[in-house]
Amino acid sequence: MLASLTVPIQMPALVIKLEPGYKQHTVADGRSRVIVGMSVTAANSSEHDSAVGVIDKAVRSLKTIPEAVCADAAYASGNNRASFDERGIRLVSPPPKARTYTGDKYFTVEEFVYDEIGDVFTCPAGEILKYIGRVKDRPNQRRYAGLRRVCRKCKLKDKCTKSDRRQLKVGVNHAALILFQAESRTESFKKLYRSRAPVIEGVFAEAKEWHGLRRAWRRGMAKMQQQCLLIAAVINYKRLATHTNGCYRVLSALKTAIGYLFWHFSSHLWNENRPSPQINRI
Repeated sequence: MLASLTVPIQMPALVIKLEPGYKQHTVADGRSRVIVGMSVTAANSSEHDSAVGVIDKAVRSLKTIPEAVCADAAYASGNNRASFDERGIRLVSPPPKARTYTGDKYFTVEEFVYDEIGDVFTCPAGEILKYIGRVKDRPNQRRYAGLRRVCRKCKLKDKCTKSDRRQLKVGVNHAALILFQAESRTESFKKLYRSRAPVIEGVFAEAKEWHGLRRAWRRGMAKMQQQCLLIAAVINYKRLATHTNGCYRVLSALKTAIGYLFWHFSSHLWNENRPSPQINRI
């Protein structure tokens, strides 16, 4: 189970309205609710970009590959689906719905049929949209467009675009996204996703209500990671005390969390206690 939690810094709410914060990305075992992976990023970063990295760390720590990763919608995309497929892991996360900037007035990309072999789209009127290049400043997106002379005379133009031709902007792994959307309608996908919330949301609730994760204790990414690892270690110790099965996974997770914890504490103490550089005054 994979999910993120935004943690604001502990600050007096006197005149400050914008508060710095952090996101904790947590991986928990679906059966024992043991925390087996974690990372911390800035609150304004995208959860999407952290999914593969935090799962890879958990896999290296446990030396085993999970059958599926159940994550909330923030982690769903064609790129993540393709990355998890390469690793032999099934991603269970609600894929994003197609939309246009004009609401329901025009056809969405889902109403265009994509041919992965020919790398072309077929519009609702049966015409072809070909690849015309990458999106400027967005190297992970591709542009497809129809012919102007065809689009101008199309009977469905009023439902498609107000420009002289229709363009589509899709991700580089659009084919994986199409498969992702089709799989999300299966019963096995829905059943797995229903099992996500009781596990990971329960872990977050426990950490917030009983172990102080509702607020960051100190400012700084390294200090926030220390706080998260301490809390994870305490929660896993509680699992160790109450579970009789799966002790190897619990001990492995504890070893990882405590190892990271001591490394961060030692580096932090060294940085704080090292002598300041000599300053020559004139």
